[in-house]
Amino acid sequence: MVHLFVGCELTGDTVHFGKSAWGDARDASIIVTTAEKWDSLTRNWSEHGKILSQIQIFLVDEIHVLNEARGSTLEVVVSRMKARGASIRFIFVSATVPNIQDVAHWIGRGPNGGPAVVKEFGEEFRPCKLTRHVYGFHRKQEQNDFQFNRILDFRLYGVLQQHSVNKPVLVFCATRKGVMTTAEQLLKEYEDATEKKKTLPWARPRRSNFSFHDKRLDKLAVCGLGVHNAGMTMDDRRLTEELYLNGSLRVLVATSTLAVGVNLPAHTVVIKGVKMFINNTSQEYSDLDIVQMMGRAGRPQFDTEGVAIILCEAALEAKYKALAQGQTTLESCLHKNLSEHINSEIGLGTITDIESAKEWLHNSFLFQRIQRNPRHYAIGKQQNQTWQEKIDDMVTESVKKLQEHEMVAKPEKIVVP
Repeated sequence: MVHLFVGCELTGDTVHFGKSAWGDARDASIIVTTAEKWDSLTRNWSEHGKILSQIQIFLVDEIHVLNEARGSTLEVVVSRMKARGASIRFIFVSATVPNIQDVAHWIGRGPNGGPAVVKEFGEEFRPCKLTRHVYGFHRKQEQNDFQFNRILDFRLYGVLQQHSVNKPVLVFCATRKGVMTTAEQLLKEYEDATEKKKTLPWARPRRSNFSFHDKRLDKLAVCGLGVHNAGMTMDDRRLTEELYLNGSLRVLVATSTLAVGVNLPAHTVVIKGVKMFINNTSQEYSDLDIVQMMGRAGRPQFDTEGVAIILCEAALEAKYKALAQGQTTLESCLHKNLSEHINSEIGLGTITDIESAKEWLHNSFLFQRIQRNPRHYAIGKQQNQTWQEKIDDMVTESVKKLQEHEMVAKPEKIVVP
């Protein structure tokens, strides 16, 4: 017997309104979606109950998202599916998580009603062994992020000299402008080393008749260097990808978006700086971004190992060593916007009074973690107060706030003692 599975993407880019909110997903066997989109759909559970009741497996790829700002949405969505779904099997997939047992206790439904079953796979299961290096460099107090990134540009060639084995290298930068600046600095040092007949970290390609629209790329390509970002013409990007894949370009400097876009694997990956710029504000990459970029290192069809390198400021070195080695503890972000999520559960009918609100929060990942790492949450607790009592207080305060702002639709059911 042959079973046909129809897959469907369901995201903000494929959104429909009204009766067609599900679009093609209505007839799909497998739905690939985001936590935010699923949150939006399941807030109107009664309208979509027929489809939702058919869900049998709920798979979350990269549970590391819990550590991010959007992690509270994923946490609430999982809790909602646990509470309302019938006989759903939950599967969570992730890179190494030191406190995976906390996640297992949160999900539950294991043997005899205990925690979920955990299957751990070590480095021996990787098709390519991954070696990780984190280098921290001193940053002066008066230096801004752009100035520090320039310092990293001057350090990068030496790092490649140390780790390159004349195999494909990907260097990730935060900005399009930074991509070209970094590539041109590598070119300068490569040409200087060639002139002085020093050992080179990668071989110069044989072919030299490159023809890019942006003539700066011709000069880079002669020395085996390429760049890749959304600001290039489509022809230049395609030629760059072709030359990189056939080995003419040995080092490709790209924006971090390449990590989740074009499939250009490398033996060595360098993350040059751990901060990006969003709306003119500097902020660190998410853990998931870092993991995805490191995941580009190693080519199973060509290599038995890969190398991932992170360059950052010295103050962040310990943090990224822990992340690179899979030692970053998962924490909850639910406390940061608890009132918003309680409000949505009231509208959904999951919460109907204070007691059901407390029960809902007791079933959260936040409740698991706040008892084990209270300092991380810094929400305060009276000396003789239990954590259960403190959580109950948080619920009460959130409902009061909703009532004060007239956000609770049925205040007669939500009674604050």
